[in-house]
Amino acid sequence: MKRTFIFITILILVGNIFAQEMDKPPFDQPFKKFEQLEQLKLLEILNLDENTAIKFITRRNKNRDKVFEIMKEFDSELDKMEKALMKDKKDKNYSEFIDKFLMLEIKITEERNNFLKSLDDILTDEQIVKVILFDRKFKKDVRDILLEKGRKRISKEREN
Repeated sequence: MKRTFIFITILILVGNIFAQEMDKPPFDQPFKKFEQLEQLKLLEILNLDENTAIKFITRRNKNRDKVFEIMKEFDSELDKMEKALMKDKKDKNYSEFIDKFLMLEIKITEERNNFLKSLDDILTDEQIVKVILFDRKFKKDVRDILLEKGRKRISKEREN
């Protein structure tokens, strides 16, 4: 349960980072290359025939689009929360914000679950497990790379 919570939290945080940055045109091209690399590695691991690969990528892209839309709504709600908090320091009823936040987190998790369940007609159980593990490992590797870059940047700034 704890691992699931941590995974969902990381997924949300990474999604927030990408969702915030995707509005900027210079970020769009590297993100597409990054996504293509991710798809290529995943297809390599799954060892799919051409028709199955097309079906899989199509479903995965549809799922990503849905999650991206939810993340945009998620970011919008977070902005509203922040503005409300800054505007009114008194005892305000924040339960609406909390409920909306939790509902959007559940929506993201449900989308992920629906995607994985939708794969059972084109992938074996073993391949679905490979997808789950790949996503986890890939996100961890990306997070580690970003953290390392941040550490290097901080150490360079301290040297100057």
